[in-house]
Amino acid sequence: MRVLIVDDEQVIRNVCEDFLKRLGYETVSVDNTDAAMRVLETSAVDAMLLDVCLPGTDGLTFLRNMRQNAHYPQVIMITGHGTIDMAIQALRLGANDFLRKPLNLLELEAAVLRCEQASRASRRSTRLLSVRPQPVAARFIGRSAFTKDVVHQLDLAAQSGCQNLLLYGETGTGKEVAARMFHDLRYGKECPFVAVNCPALPDNLFESELLGHVKGAFTGAIADRAGAFELASGGVLFLDEVADLSPAHQSKLLRVLETRRVQRVGDLREREVNVSVVAASNRSLEACVEDGTFRADLYFRLNVFAVTLVPLRQRIEDIEPLARHFLQQYAVRVDLQDCDISDEAIQVLQKQPFPGNARELRNQIERAAILARGKTIQAAHLGCDSSLSRLSVSE
Repeated sequence: MRVLIVDDEQVIRNVCEDFLKRLGYETVSVDNTDAAMRVLETSAVDAMLLDVCLPGTDGLTFLRNMRQNAHYPQVIMITGHGTIDMAIQALRLGANDFLRKPLNLLELEAAVLRCEQASRASRRSTRLLSVRPQPVAARFIGRSAFTKDVVHQLDLAAQSGCQNLLLYGETGTGKEVAARMFHDLRYGKECPFVAVNCPALPDNLFESELLGHVKGAFTGAIADRAGAFELASGGVLFLDEVADLSPAHQSKLLRVLETRRVQRVGDLREREVNVSVVAASNRSLEACVEDGTFRADLYFRLNVFAVTLVPLRQRIEDIEPLARHFLQQYAVRVDLQDCDISDEAIQVLQKQPFPGNARELRNQIERAAILARGKTIQAAHLGCDSSLSRLSVSE
């Protein structure tokens, strides 16, 4: 683990560096917050010892400003003039610990160890909750008026700074693609995008997964862990099929949306999160409110800006560009050269209802490409009838 020491006293920096290096940690030390920010911007830092009284920007102000960065390190505040109010303020701003000078080295070791455990748990949570990097900007493929309208609406929502976006659409219409496009337009592809499948959240782990927990909060909580809201801070949290949340879970979600603050399970303090929430549903939330399965106040909170993705059968013009896009993706993945799809095959696809929408089209294109064996996909490669079987055998 790499520890950044920010203190204007040379003696404190030397003592901390020597002690932490003996414990096996990498260290770097600076005497002001401007230098600290340069270190944070140019290298990976897992934990930081941050003095309160510093020349220029003081430690508490620096901590408050640093929270805008979704990837700021674990923080241990240190001071020679601390008060209870100052400690409470530091913890509310996201500090992990508050130590008074002269430093007790055993207390420092314990605090840094807690930071190490929290950092490790956060990285593990990041993997489990699929914070997915965006190699290229997410985009909608298609040339229909419906698709152009969706792109326009997502751009409007992003440019206006919308924090709650609601996406409607049948399964496979591209709700996550729309969420990613909003993310890229609003924040840029380098910021976090966290996707959570609401129906897959176990009832007993809902709070832990979304809000996080602290060590010892329940059996099996062996370390602090950030939840999806904290991991998505500075970017987008995508809640897929939000209509499937239970009433109890809806109530907890509403609280976070109203305050933009989370309280980890077992923790006494709240943490601010700067996150845009994109909720998706294949059912009308308004209808769910009417039948009593969805909270009206949560619906109104989510329904700041709603975008509806129409099924593929209503935008036939998009089938050809989507089919060629999926074929190109498959060709790159399996290293096929000069693969293509015939006009006749496109016409066959345009006559299909596609109840599974774009997802079904993608699967059908990949299956046809396998049967075509690197050659041009023909109409006979689409479907599962006897003529297709004879074609695949004869070729």
